[in-house]
Amino acid sequence: MSPTPTLSFVNLSKRYRDGTLAVDDVSFDVQPGEFLVLVGRSGAGKSTLLRCVNRLIEPTEGDVLFEGRSVRPLRGRALRELRRDIGMIFQEFNLVRRKRVLDNVLHGRLGYYQGVRGAVGAFARSDVEAAVDILVRLGLDEQALKRADQLSGGQKQRVGIARAIAQSPKLVLADEPVASLDPASSENVLGFLRKICKEDGITAVVSLHQVEYAREFADRVVAMKGGRLVFDGLPGELTDERVKDLYFQEGAEDEVVASPRQLAAAAPEPPAEGGPG
Repeated sequence: MSPTPTLSFVNLSKRYRDGTLAVDDVSFDVQPGEFLVLVGRSGAGKSTLLRCVNRLIEPTEGDVLFEGRSVRPLRGRALRELRRDIGMIFQEFNLVRRKRVLDNVLHGRLGYYQGVRGAVGAFARSDVEAAVDILVRLGLDEQALKRADQLSGGQKQRVGIARAIAQSPKLVLADEPVASLDPASSENVLGFLRKICKEDGITAVVSLHQVEYAREFADRVVAMKGGRLVFDGLPGELTDERVKDLYFQEGAEDEVVASPRQLAAAAPEPPAEGGPG
């Protein structure tokens, strides 16, 4: 008997008030422990799809199932428990800049506390020790007592990963987590994210612009275009022809999203010295 998928999208659609159909009848499953990468142009519907999972955005039609249970009817405590089980990593880090790195990681435990204790951040020793352990695993132990605003972009995103892992989630959603990072930091962050999810058996759905990183880190790739699912397969099956179809639209300004290395390879040769320029 096959295991219940961690996450299922069932004919999911989202239409905004201005008429924009951001997600259009999307269906696919994410299996336990899978590291799935979602790719597509800006505006393809990736962020909307992810935010329907933890109900930061309300779907218009269809459903999202988490471990076989619909998320749409959840309210109050049930919704808070869902969000506790789903770690979220944001493009812009969403750290408390003036707080220490360790404090930011401990914020991932707030869903387990109620009342005054949670409000004042009176964390159990076991939670503090677990947070330190996560920082060690992410190579950030020497940064634990620094303020978050003293870190580099790559370090900040690793703190974002640590905060999400501190929740003890069953699922991690990462919305363009390396969009603002340089190539070296991007590979470092994605390597850490994949490693810790695999070690802890956490299912992950990561949206990316860069197809090269999807090919390198994903177990499976799902691609969206114009709100619709247009590819679902192994990274090696995402051919250059399919990538071209995904990212370049006739009549629109080309958006280079694949990778810095692909960008360099596609650049025209400079004119010969003394030639027309």
